[in-house]
Amino acid sequence: IIPDGKFTDKNVGEKSVPVTISLTGKDADNYVLTNPELTLTANITPRTVTIKNIATKDKTYDSTPTAFLDTSKIDYTNIVAGDDLTVAVTGTFTQVTVGTDIPVTLDIKLVGDDAANYKIDLENSQQDTTGNITKRFITVTINDQTVKVGDAVNLTARVTSGSLANGDNADDVYTLSIVAPDDADPEFDVNNLLAGEYTITGAVADTDTAKNYDVKFVNGKYTVLTTEAWDALQTKDDESKGDNNAWLVIIIVIAVAAFIGALVGIGLVLRSHDRTPKPVKERPNKIDKATKTDAGLTSGKNAQPQAE
Repeated sequence: IIPDGKFTDKNVGEKSVPVTISLTGKDADNYVLTNPELTLTANITPRTVTIKNIATKDKTYDSTPTAFLDTSKIDYTNIVAGDDLTVAVTGTFTQVTVGTDIPVTLDIKLVGDDAANYKIDLENSQQDTTGNITKRFITVTINDQTVKVGDAVNLTARVTSGSLANGDNADDVYTLSIVAPDDADPEFDVNNLLAGEYTITGAVADTDTAKNYDVKFVNGKYTVLTTEAWDALQTKDDESKGDNNAWLVIIIVIAVAAFIGALVGIGLVLRSHDRTPKPVKERPNKIDKATKTDAGLTSGKNAQPQAE
């Protein structure tokens, strides 16, 4: 007895299997099958896939646990030729801060038209990897300031190269301070500065957030003026603004005049093109008030007798 059966499709699951039975052998012709066709039931189970060789790329600190993976050498075996199956992988660092050989948890999924027919061999497949998070580089430029004696100190700066990671605050990354001059009094107090010029410097803050940054500082200048010098500076600034306003008025007047001149010029051009020539009146030829006939002059001051 030789049975011959096939599943109705290739996909995983419980399937009906139509079976055809035939007889063979020397005495096969002496027998007749009462039921040569029947239907059986069987299961197709998922095929296991082993996945290996996933690596993590180093990344710059960005305040998130997202890992960037290198799957250029990924290896997954035991795939049936012709099946549509690929691997999608994401990774998550176990910490968001700077470090080396940080564990990365892998989330591996099978995708494709035939993905449902496979399962990952968890025992023999790669489940994690490691990676590095490096410091984030920024340049902080400290703003120059000019104040008068007695003004409160309010130092400011801006990031001019790179950027802070999402969610991080400048106060958690760097601090600013006024440096005491070499000849400063031992009782030097930044909140009670004498008139003069001082240097503003920066330093990396003593916080966990700041440890994730590599900061370059561009120093600023802090100028303290006496009250008299400050008032003189303000007066000069006001005069400068007045001069600027006067020049602005002059520029506007010139621009308006030029505009009006342009309009007038356009009007003249249009008028010159709109002139129509006046008709020329024809004047009759006068010959000393004589009357011209076919035979000659018949009357008038210079009339001649007609030929007989």
